[in-house]
Amino acid sequence: MASTYLKLDGVTGPVDASGSTAVPGGQANGFSLAGVFDVEYSVTSVSGASSIFGGTGGGAGVKPVPSEMQLVMSGTVRDPDIWLAAAKATVFPRGCVIVAASATGGVAQEWVRAYYVMRNVMITSYRTVTDDGASVFHEVGLSYNALFSAYFATPSGGVLGARTQQGWDFVSNSNYTP
Repeated sequence: MASTYLKLDGVTGPVDASGSTAVPGGQANGFSLAGVFDVEYSVTSVSGASSIFGGTGGGAGVKPVPSEMQLVMSGTVRDPDIWLAAAKATVFPRGCVIVAASATGGVAQEWVRAYYVMRNVMITSYRTVTDDGASVFHEVGLSYNALFSAYFATPSGGVLGARTQQGWDFVSNSNYTP
């Protein structure tokens, strides 16, 4: 089973997973699992604008377009902070979605499987959903202008696996590393 967390610079979430999740070395500066929001699920994508049918061929000079990252989070006492940030169109210098996997491969605690660091993050949509009135969930859309993605192989012998990573700045159409 995996856990997913959201961290936004400037908003303290209600969850502290820093003592229960193994974080591999060599992470982006400021990477932390303290003060995060618990995410039920997330979806992110990128659209590669194409000129293939326009006769210019191969998409030369065409920039990819990031889609909103969609998150569904359980309701917490910190929800008003997220709602207010959406209402005020607050731009956060950095946001991070962290995916943690269950203990395995000799690692005795939850460990970071993947993470996504976003630059200049804005909450562009916020919607409250209830199932039976007892459970409250929030669907949140995040827009950003750069995204860095890292993925770690499954641990073996108690050692966290190797990292693969890529980042892209959608403004300058170039590599991005936080």
